[in-house]
Amino acid sequence: MNNIGTIHLKDYNFDLSQAEESELLIKVSPKRLSYAIINASKQVSVLFDTALEMSLTETIDELLSENEYLKQPYKAVKILTETFNFTFIPNELYSPANLSVYKALFAKKASDNVQVNHIKKAEIRNAFALQEELTETLFESYPNARIYSQAEPLIDGMMYNYQGEKLILQFNDSSFELLIIDNHLVRFYNIFQLHSPDDFNYYLLFVLQQLGLTETDFEVILSGDIDKENLLYKRIEKYYNKISFASNIRLAKLGNTFSSVPEHQFFTLFNLYLCE
Repeated sequence: MNNIGTIHLKDYNFDLSQAEESELLIKVSPKRLSYAIINASKQVSVLFDTALEMSLTETIDELLSENEYLKQPYKAVKILTETFNFTFIPNELYSPANLSVYKALFAKKASDNVQVNHIKKAEIRNAFALQEELTETLFESYPNARIYSQAEPLIDGMMYNYQGEKLILQFNDSSFELLIIDNHLVRFYNIFQLHSPDDFNYYLLFVLQQLGLTETDFEVILSGDIDKENLLYKRIEKYYNKISFASNIRLAKLGNTFSSVPEHQFFTLFNLYLCE
């Protein structure tokens, strides 16, 4: 697959025999598909990213036909999908018997399938509605895959890699996530539709005002689809001085094959590796 703007990199040391000790990590949205393979030594072996110019089914079929490594028996296959329909429950309050109660807080329809994942470092459960239109195609190829929302790898990854109080902004195709952590405490998390820099300004300032967090010395960490030339970065720069891009400090660094890849762009994809 050679679409313009597609990234497809493979470490020259990678071979198919490594698959059984590696994890295949997939991030899918209505407009984009990314995946990475991380081996037992926490090294990235393969990285792929593309805009979906065909249907997801057609794209998956083409990738499987072109890449034998995607057909191997991986130690784990993990799939990240974006959802706006979720709720967090502290561990001490969570009970499987109350799933219908949790579902009523966020599900749009009674027929929505719901999954609950454990975010261990934050000591919370995330109950969310499955995006079945995105996952059904992948389940056909990977029936034992585990599904996650966007929240788990972001929270797990930030708490694994960073200490202290942080304001984290993760930018996606048409949304952004706002996370505030203080060591292993989630002070705030939500995901917002993003159509313009003005949308971003409104949500950011409204949330921080409501939380009483208007100080400008907050340490800000950026991940996802953003760089220093982006208009959103310019907006953030107006309010904060301590801005950095997310780094997988405690996961293995990318090898030479991936030296041109902006690591923060794939932060949530790589940190699916931490999710259980």
